[in-house]
Amino acid sequence: MSEGWITVYDPPRLMCLGEPLEVKAGSRHTHAMEVRGHDPQSSHHPRWESAPIHGEYRLVWDVRSGPDADAVRIPLELRLSNTFRIEAPAPG
Repeated sequence: MSEGWITVYDPPRLMCLGEPLEVKAGSRHTHAMEVRGHDPQSSHHPRWESAPIHGEYRLVWDVRSGPDADAVRIPLELRLSNTFRIEAPAPG
């Protein structure tokens, strides 16, 4: 994206429950995710943080090098999902 990254969806996450997920070097972790959101003007959560943006999206995970508070984020290219499109039916 020429203007840079913008947040369009940032739902609450329960990140401190359970044991940390460890993905060893050279291995892969796959996760399926259902995305639902309310209009940006809504007081309900989760909600979209902007009006619909036509184009491709990517998820950026906040993944750190370990469970400690001072653990550093791993490089961005390792935290990005594949590109995908969101298509919704026209209102009405």
